[in-house]
Amino acid sequence: MSILYLLLPIALVFLTLAVIIFFWAIKNGQYDDMQSQAMKIVIEDHLQQKDKTVSSSNSDEKSSGKINELSNSRNGK
Repeated sequence: MSILYLLLPIALVFLTLAVIIFFWAIKNGQYDDMQSQAMKIVIEDHLQQKDKTVSSSNSDEKSSGKINELSNSRNGK
């Protein structure tokens, strides 16, 4: 039973630190854009399957354009 006197304060300290780190991440914009990186993976995979003859620099330009188009359409721009 006496171990609870040690474990409860340690657990509360860890909980407090986790909450502080979470709100710090939100404040600093860590969760602002969650869609573009996920869409980049899908679009690059689709482009590689569709056209294997395109050079890597050319496919990067195409995927960047597609990502921007999808981001803008989702944001209503």
